[in-house]
Amino acid sequence: MGNEIATKGMLTPTTYEGAVQFSETLAGSTMVPAAFKGKPADILVAVQWGSEVGLAPMQALQNIAVING
Repeated sequence: MGNEIATKGMLTPTTYEGAVQFSETLAGSTMVPAAFKGKPADILVAVQWGSEVGLAPMQALQNIAVING
């Protein structure tokens, strides 16, 4: 992962490629909310939306819910 992910007590992707790899890893985990399992694209979008409102990646996954699409 090298320079693609910054660590300050948390993993935060700093490039598009790093974000894609991060999302794919999380999508394969049993630790993410059910709505995100196996859905790296949804994880990528949620993390980006979260970033835009000041949330760390994992906070975004835990606190962003899509209602009615």
